[in-house]
Amino acid sequence: MPRIAALLAVVLTTMLVATACAAEEDASAGPVSAADEGPTVCPEGTELWAEYRLYFGRNKDGQEVVSDREWALFVSNVVTPNFPDGLTVLDGQGQWQTITGAVESERSKVLVIFAPLDSDAPEGLARVANGYKSHFDQESVIQTIDSACTSFY
Repeated sequence: MPRIAALLAVVLTTMLVATACAAEEDASAGPVSAADEGPTVCPEGTELWAEYRLYFGRNKDGQEVVSDREWALFVSNVVTPNFPDGLTVLDGQGQWQTITGAVESERSKVLVIFAPLDSDAPEGLARVANGYKSHFDQESVIQTIDSACTSFY
């Protein structure tokens, strides 16, 4: 991933983490809606949980370095032990503009984790992201954090 994209990922992650931390500190005032910045209530039968997404690029220097088999092994050996209660993996197609103006694209994977707000999910996500970067020699993994009213049927 080009340096600009990596820098953007760091800035975006920092902003999202800071926002999530501020929202967690203000949890006593109740959940906050992004639309009106005021308290909101989840519908009866649901709970406010965090929705985490990690975005994993599969290329290095313009070549795919993470095959489907390697990804499956990574999920089995690293992701699942950190999130044995459940997870979702989506296929993606990402792109970015390089410093020279060229548009690069690559296949990607998106890991989705739902967890209670007071869980240790952030630590597990850090282990997963750092493991991926280390194992596949990647510069960054992008993380987003949102909230969702969650229930199980």
